Amino acid sequence: MGKKENAFICSGRLTDAKAPHRVINILKAVRDRGFPVKLYLTGGGGGLYGWKYLRFLKQMVSKNRDWVNLYQNLSYRDYLTLMSRCRYGIHFKREPFGISVAEMLKSDAIPFVRFKGGQLEIVGKHNQDLIFYDEAEAIEKIVSVLSDPVRQQQLRTSLHQQKPLFTREKFIGDIQEIVAHYFADRPQA
Repeated sequence: MGKKENAFICSGRLTDAKAPHRVINILKAVRDRGFPVKLYLTGGGGGLYGWKYLRFLKQMVSKNRDWVNLYQNLSYRDYLTLMSRCRYGIHFKREPFGISVAEMLKSDAIPFVRFKGGQLEIVGKHNQDLIFYDEAEAIEKIVSVLSDPVRQQQLRTSLHQQKPLFTREKFIGDIQEIVAHYFADRPQA
């Protein structure tokens, strides 16, 4: 793992439903507690109907430009390069799966996630230090982890054990197994 920045990444559509504004609020409170973290927001807009929220978000980013950077519509390669620089990740919205959280895990970031959704499987329910219910709890858990380098290393070790569950090879193997069982269980014509 190369030198990582004391930065968080938050990725996804830049819409009210994904709540990147809440991530800014959380990390602003963390900064107010003495942790000079940065935030990289990445993603695309919400289309024609999302312009109002995107304008609001850009104003928020502008007010915090000394520590928040917004990257819209990055190439996948540039996105992965940016993510690889971040020591931490955060995802506020509950997701059925949460591909950006799996990408954070793959890039060796420590991802903080909401309490429901597929992202729990990704970080592992046993990693309770990374799972929060609301903004207030997110702030407390992030501050606690940032304050404890030993705990960060323990979390990295635990997260490293989660990685094999979300590889391309495992996904392909699981699909092949499902297809094989499907055809094995069908009556022969």
